[in-house]
Amino acid sequence: MNAPSNTHPMKDAAKIVGIGSRKLFAFLREQRVLDKANVPYQKYIDQGYFKVQKGSWMHHECGIQYYSRTVVTNNGIHWLSKLIEKKKTYEH
Repeated sequence: MNAPSNTHPMKDAAKIVGIGSRKLFAFLREQRVLDKANVPYQKYIDQGYFKVQKGSWMHHECGIQYYSRTVVTNNGIHWLSKLIEKKKTYEH
């Protein structure tokens, strides 16, 4: 499933904001933006930073399998950049 042009997969968002994807997921969980399943809390979806795309695929033995994929909006990229920069400022 391709993300619409106004959203970015988390891996691409991590590259855009200059952090590794694993570090980005860990950072967002630490900041209580994502839950332990890496799904954003509803308030961050409502603010327009993330979208959760749902889909399904057919497994040859188990039947229909469902999945969710978190993508970052363009507004979310801008917000993430600020959040990461703010964290770096406090660390130094």
